[in-house]
Amino acid sequence: MNLTVTILGCGSSSGVPRPALGWGACDPNNPKNRRRRCSILLERKSDTGVTRVLIDTSPDLREQLIDAKVDHIDAVFLTHEHADQLHGIDDLRSVVMFMRRRIPVYMSQAASRDVIARLPEGSVALCYILFPDPWPKVRHHKRRLIQPGFLDELARVLQLGAEVRFATDWANYASWALEHFFRDARFVWTAERAEDWRKAWPEHVTTRYESKKLGDCEPVWLRFVRGNV
Repeated sequence: MNLTVTILGCGSSSGVPRPALGWGACDPNNPKNRRRRCSILLERKSDTGVTRVLIDTSPDLREQLIDAKVDHIDAVFLTHEHADQLHGIDDLRSVVMFMRRRIPVYMSQAASRDVIARLPEGSVALCYILFPDPWPKVRHHKRRLIQPGFLDELARVLQLGAEVRFATDWANYASWALEHFFRDARFVWTAERAEDWRKAWPEHVTTRYESKKLGDCEPVWLRFVRGNV
């Protein structure tokens, strides 16, 4: 097995040269100074094939993927919500069409609010919210991800019948999440027995935070479906 890291772009938020402002201090005669916006491609080759992970979707992503001869992507990580890291996400459509399957996208809690707000209505079929910051102190609960405003945006971008999978190892946050989802008629809790929230879904991959066991309870696994409301 070997890992290849390809820097698809390393320019500033405007790239080089910049519109109207030109090359600045960069020598236009050096082809290395023509720089696209930041994205990185990770490729792991093994006996079973090639696994590709894309970090960020820059506005130059179309040309970056063409030059790198990318025909499939197994996952995308978004480091933050700035335009120069995000605005090429639509260029993934042709890759999805070729693969005939969706690409999972991962991002931090901080980035998720802004990213979801930019997604079109009914564009998400499955959403994972895995061990978000619990903000355990009562005075900090307003900073938690699960809030009425966030659920409004989440309901907007989810397809009817789409699933939300939420996990936490803080008992109070599990109760908090259940209370907020229950209050929103657009979400239906799927659990039928205690085992449904005590065991992870079959394809779950343990996260680094989960493995640290920093919470005050065993992980709670909640699944909700976007209803027809």
